[in-house]
Amino acid sequence: MTIDKAKELASNHLYFGAGMLGLGHADVCVAGAFNTSGDVARAALFCVGTAKGVQIMSSFFMMVKGNEILSYADGAIMPNPTAEELPFIAATTAKNH
Repeated sequence: MTIDKAKELASNHLYFGAGMLGLGHADVCVAGAFNTSGDVARAALFCVGTAKGVQIMSSFFMMVKGNEILSYADGAIMPNPTAEELPFIAATTAKNH
């Protein structure tokens, strides 16, 4: 990492937010309305990484319907998961929900 590259990343709101999260200065980041899922994921992987033991990255959406909170996985990062990946995505989504 060079000083110039660090300045470039810090000026990008996705990397800045993910960096704050990775350093423990934020508890959560909300992104994606104006950015591609790929851009959000790249910033998160670079600044935070994956949890210990996580083999693949997936995503989920939380939706509120009345008093219910629903999780929908994975329409962005892994839109066509394999049969082997599905149980892992389901388990990590349930854990995060």
